[in-house]
Amino acid sequence: MKTSPFYAAPSQHLLRCPFTACSFLSPFTGFEKMANLCTVFIVSPLSSFASFSPRYNQASAFRGPQNQAVSKRPRRPVKAAFTRCSHASAIPPAPSKRNAPTGSPLHSLETGTWFKLICGASSHDAPSIRNLCAVYTAVGVDCIDVACDLAIVRAARKGIAEGIMRRQSSHSPFLMVSVNAGTDPHFRKASFAPSACPPECRRPCEKVCPADAIDLSGVIIDLCYGCGRCVPVCPPDIIRTLEYQHDPRFVSAVLEDVDAVEIHVGRGQEAEFRELWMQIGDVASRLKVVAVSLPDLGGDAALAAGLQSMWDVMKTHVSDTGNGPRLIWQADGRPMSGDIGRGTAKAAVFLGKRVREALNVARIPGEVQLAGGTNDATVPLMQANGLRRVGHATTSESFGGIAVGGYARKIQQEALKDVCGSDGNLSSQDFEKAYQAAKTLVDGIKA
Repeated sequence: MKTSPFYAAPSQHLLRCPFTACSFLSPFTGFEKMANLCTVFIVSPLSSFASFSPRYNQASAFRGPQNQAVSKRPRRPVKAAFTRCSHASAIPPAPSKRNAPTGSPLHSLETGTWFKLICGASSHDAPSIRNLCAVYTAVGVDCIDVACDLAIVRAARKGIAEGIMRRQSSHSPFLMVSVNAGTDPHFRKASFAPSACPPECRRPCEKVCPADAIDLSGVIIDLCYGCGRCVPVCPPDIIRTLEYQHDPRFVSAVLEDVDAVEIHVGRGQEAEFRELWMQIGDVASRLKVVAVSLPDLGGDAALAAGLQSMWDVMKTHVSDTGNGPRLIWQADGRPMSGDIGRGTAKAAVFLGKRVREALNVARIPGEVQLAGGTNDATVPLMQANGLRRVGHATTSESFGGIAVGGYARKIQQEALKDVCGSDGNLSSQDFEKAYQAAKTLVDGIKA
């Protein structure tokens, strides 16, 4: 297999595609053409998609290497029970002996006011990401999470510098990149052949795409961030997904230019996490923050075992009482759904409570950060359930902060629709409009 920024496990069915770290071709067809920079693999449709898709089943028109499939059968979303943990508060969390300077991102993490902007682990829309970073930097976010791509890192840096300049501020957020230990819904792109789309099709895929990444030419790859909403609504079932994984050697090189890394881990991927960490751990130990993003790993025992396994792998590089990077456990409640409706906030808060309790019981250090379905309803829900941190007190039932992606991008799209100049830059008036929209969201956790 060629050395490249992305790689696929040898056991997977490999396909070549025109997918590079800096630019993409659209539509996502012509798999017979080999790109020099990467090798990717098809996993279709979607073992991981079941966690948030409104419709999926075993029968479908497209079948992947393991005969996996998707259908149009409707499935009602499951409402998670939301109950207060009764015994978590009796066990204090692992102690932290560090006090960050007031006003710094780490101080926000300690005081429970940390806000991370998620630009999308698979989003390669550099102009939009630059504008997002500029606006949210000016507002005062603590961290910005982008794709593990040097071109996107450079665009984010430009946006951060612009945000600091526009508001004449000295506050600079950490820049984070996201990588995956194994198959993960955040690391994929949608794909279909436009020629296979029936002329009479009403193209519901275009209507449900939050990134405006589908048009008559197919999928615009740099805009697609892999939410998967187009897959179950496609009448002829021709949309498939391309999943990818970064080469650890490429990840290590990118980590030299950022402040933080987030590793996405799925259920049963502890071995893949260990393998990845063994290759990037030395570089990651020099960062300011290491985050682990995890969905519901199963029952309480499975969750506790997964957390313990990952902590055992990292603890020689990450110390919450020394000079190593701060550790964040991201509870990814309902991935890439915060822009759908306020009710999606419940899943993240519910999972965050379970993660916090498991960490307390096992005396594993680290802060809990909510993600996956987060929006303007998340902080009020935390407040209503006594989960917001007060002052500098670190309690066993509080969270370090929140991360918002789809909803944060949605309110910017609404504020800036059709106002960017031909070069993608924002005028002072448009920037102020975007700033006020973002400030309302961020002030929810900062106030």
